[in-house]
Amino acid sequence: MDSMHVSDSTLDASFLEKSGMKIDKDIIVTTGLIISNSELGDGAAKFNAVYKVENTDGKKVTVIRDELATINHGNNPDTIKEKLKKLENLEQNRKDTILAVKEIKWSKKIKRDDVLKLMALISHVRNVPSRLKDSMKKSIDQIDLTKQAYNVLGIFDKLDGFLEEEDPDIALILESKFNEWLTRF
Repeated sequence: MDSMHVSDSTLDASFLEKSGMKIDKDIIVTTGLIISNSELGDGAAKFNAVYKVENTDGKKVTVIRDELATINHGNNPDTIKEKLKKLENLEQNRKDTILAVKEIKWSKKIKRDDVLKLMALISHVRNVPSRLKDSMKKSIDQIDLTKQAYNVLGIFDKLDGFLEEEDPDIALILESKFNEWLTRF
């Protein structure tokens, strides 16, 4: 278990492999599962595949890749059993994730156009407080690319840092978006 957050109406638990797989000379990917259950809001238990990419400099990003199963609280036992069977695909999902992560050019240098593209993507995320989106955009907009080189992992590490103290539901929304955004690099 990597982390857990429990309140009177929600449960969020993250399970990651104890040791990841080296995919480059200084990049390690660790895969796992996030389980979230909400009595309020969507009233469902969700099982999402997750991965974390880290380099030897301590830069990291956590990304939700796929929703494996959703079980609504009103589902009957047969439906629940059928949906839980989808978790049998977790190992194949892990292999697919590692292949996809290898395709991303983590050390690609970020250009001004990339920063502007990310700022636009952040602006369009729904259900995330404006104060958080504004802080994230301001943070990456202030990067002076002429003085400091940023790569894909570095910029996503910067964005990921905003989620450490954020509401777990908000973090889940953005970690899901990170997966979509990373495919553009």
